[in-house]
Amino acid sequence: MRALVYYGPKDMRIDERPLPEPKAGEVRIRTAFVGICGSDVHGWLGITGRRIPPMVMGHEFSGTISAIGEGVTGWNVGDPVTVHPMLSCGECSYCSEGLTNLCDNRKLMGTMTYDGAFMDEFCVPAENLCALPENVSLEVGALIEPFAVAYRGILHAGDIKGKTIMICGAGTIGLMALKVCRLLEAGKIVVVDLSDERLELARRHGADITINGKEDIDAVLTDAGIRNSIDIAVEAVGVTPTAQQTVDFVKTRGTIIWIGNNAPTVTVNMQSIVTRELSIFGSYIYTDEDFRNCVKLLSEKPQDFSGIISEVIPVEKAQESFEELSHGATAKIKVLVDMNLK
Repeated sequence: MRALVYYGPKDMRIDERPLPEPKAGEVRIRTAFVGICGSDVHGWLGITGRRIPPMVMGHEFSGTISAIGEGVTGWNVGDPVTVHPMLSCGECSYCSEGLTNLCDNRKLMGTMTYDGAFMDEFCVPAENLCALPENVSLEVGALIEPFAVAYRGILHAGDIKGKTIMICGAGTIGLMALKVCRLLEAGKIVVVDLSDERLELARRHGADITINGKEDIDAVLTDAGIRNSIDIAVEAVGVTPTAQQTVDFVKTRGTIIWIGNNAPTVTVNMQSIVTRELSIFGSYIYTDEDFRNCVKLLSEKPQDFSGIISEVIPVEKAQESFEELSHGATAKIKVLVDMNLK
């Protein structure tokens, strides 16, 4: 079978590997779709240290069960699934509180040396499986992971019904946050980004106001009558300018949620945070409960992800797509690799 193996910075190759057999407690997945995450691109560039070659990336994915290991019950060959890609120990203090995302011993499929989904078939613990309901396609199944990242972030704000929200960044996570906010009945939503193409996509998916970051954001918000009314500001990039935007434009005693995880250090106006009593929450991926709740939510309230899925490609074009995405100038949002596309 084929595996897309990362051998070092900007070096991915398709290798042949033997078909794995599931161990006790595991199932084998025939991979359908795998999303290329921004963290995968950074790993491909060799700048994070979180992809140790040779290894196989891919933690956003869906597929169907192709084999079942000893002791696994409740599943059948052919069942469509997505997989919660985080493995937690279940024993540390964080796991005992349900905070599996903060597990002291956590491992994420497709990172470090733990092989992920960019291969025709691979084995996963059965306890990490999430069944896909009939009305949730395999394509949408591969989006559950980034959707869950945004979902957990927004949960930090509590009840957002009717609240005015600003989202800084209209990449995958920012647009997913927009969809989560709409599903949870937020009020007016503002989206800020430097790309007019991404802002147009944000309008299609429910943004009331879009602002190019090169504009005078203060003036646009003032003209819209909401300059001092933004209850929640969401950072979905992970760099200083957007982090500062959340501080600058949230109202006094407002809530800020930082989901972006890019630059290891950002610089913001701490005095503004202190003197206006702002609340800032960092948000890291999702818990097991969050992930499963997202499958349920998207089954109960199906969503249109057109445009957010920018392109579907065969695995043979993955290296080319990583190269394009690494330049950052593309308007593409989420590229899915169809492991069955020839």
